[in-house]
Amino acid sequence: MHRLVSARLCIAMLLLGTSALALANAPSNASGDFAYAEPYLETVGEAESIPLRAVAAQLQDDQGLLWIGTQFGLLRFDGYRFRTFVHNSRDPQSLAGDYVQCLWLGPDRKLWIGTSSDGLSVLDLRTELFENFRHDAASAAGLSAGPIWALAGDARGGLWIGTNHGLDYLPAGSKAFKHFALEPVRSLLFDTQDVLWVGTVEGLKRLRDPESGFEAIASDLKDPQSLAGQEIGVLFEAADRKIWLGTRERGAAWLDPRTRQLHWLAGELAPALAQPRISAIAQPQSEQIWLASYGAGIDIVAADDGRLLQRLRHDPFIPSSLAIDQVHSLFRDRSGLLWVGTGGGGLQRHDPRNRAFRMLRHSPVRSQWFVLDPARKAA
Repeated sequence: MHRLVSARLCIAMLLLGTSALALANAPSNASGDFAYAEPYLETVGEAESIPLRAVAAQLQDDQGLLWIGTQFGLLRFDGYRFRTFVHNSRDPQSLAGDYVQCLWLGPDRKLWIGTSSDGLSVLDLRTELFENFRHDAASAAGLSAGPIWALAGDARGGLWIGTNHGLDYLPAGSKAFKHFALEPVRSLLFDTQDVLWVGTVEGLKRLRDPESGFEAIASDLKDPQSLAGQEIGVLFEAADRKIWLGTRERGAAWLDPRTRQLHWLAGELAPALAQPRISAIAQPQSEQIWLASYGAGIDIVAADDGRLLQRLRHDPFIPSSLAIDQVHSLFRDRSGLLWVGTGGGGLQRHDPRNRAFRMLRHSPVRSQWFVLDPARKAA
């Protein structure tokens, strides 16, 4: 019996020593937490709650309800149940098409929905009726043809629409679209100064005033480090007013809007971008920027200089890890919760404030014998 106890004690000491060595060699992160501790990601809903478990877009309305765009309709989540809105060919006041790519909520409580191939819908949240706008080749003031990639509203209540033909603009209260000929648009952002940033398949543009036209930013064709020729699929303004950009082929960068100086993420992060297509960007905490990708999970970098802090990947041995490495959308709601929309793993949420409990869990797929997995906060 004494020998058995001694043997178990030796094994325990060996494991603790190994873990201590890993701790000593681990890089520090911005929050000061143990480097192997990962954010707790809670799966939301049942497997059948979200069609194909694929989330393309997310938005919170003024009542706190979460709206979710999927390939099979628009969902509304009240914190307990999902409600689905889909196209009905017999009902002209139903959703225009089921493949929802982007969302924007107007100040008049109207939810605008951009679809992949069926134009634009607007849902009156009071009546729950849809009005639809589709391309009409016979109308010069109609919506442009093709997919709607991005939506953004200005301070006047007008709606900017990113399409394969450039930008459409719908003034508040109007049904006549204005057209701005540009290369295909993939992302839109109004910053805190009410400046419109436009990510295209050929670089970045900025619009301060519609009368002055669009200005190319950091897009010098002679500079290989510029954004010229880069498809910019994501735009995000951080708390310090940096403009973060996610590209299709070169990962992420940030831009100082005052100096126009562009900074590509490099160094230790570069090898981590096995999938350089950035699909979403968020800032759940002031010191962190989360960069989501198609197929390589989420990289967390420092908001001040872009250094790599942590890599989040799916781990089948850690239930609270990322559900799947294909991440489509990130959304931070007004309460501070971060919602993670995946391309096959459904919807997850993370509370950055919940650091009450952490525990060591064994994962044979990690380079460390043990990893810290934050447990759910006690009720």
